[in-house]
Amino acid sequence: MSDTSSISSGVAARYATALFDLAKEADKLPAIEADLDTLDVALTNNESLRDLFNSPVYSRDELMNSVSALSAKMKLSSIVSNTLGLMAQKRRLQVVPMLIDAVRTKISDEKGEVSENWLAQKIANIDKTGGDIDTISKRLAFIRTWTYISQRKGWVQNE
Repeated sequence: MSDTSSISSGVAARYATALFDLAKEADKLPAIEADLDTLDVALTNNESLRDLFNSPVYSRDELMNSVSALSAKMKLSSIVSNTLGLMAQKRRLQVVPMLIDAVRTKISDEKGEVSENWLAQKIANIDKTGGDIDTISKRLAFIRTWTYISQRKGWVQNE
């Protein structure tokens, strides 16, 4: 992992922790989860929005005004809206996708679920065809374990 990536993930983790803690304290975790799902879809489907979040050419005021308008249009909760506003002010919007993943993981942990990202990473580690018989046997055993986990009702997200 590069230094820049490590710094970005650290920044995202700190914002995610703050957002999660505020939402949990206010008993708003389901609303925050819905807001982040909406924001994630918007970022995935809208190249202009991704450019806004990632481009260094916009001023702080332009970013803050855009995020404010976006939050109002998307009807995001005040906790998410304020977090995005602070991130715009600090020029940290480029880490919003990492923040979304981190908060989703925290919410999954809170619910006692296995997050999709964690499960995907574990499956990616065993998605290799090389190795000796012992290595391949271990991978097959892991595949059986992850299949069992993914089929258990209430153990994973989006079952």
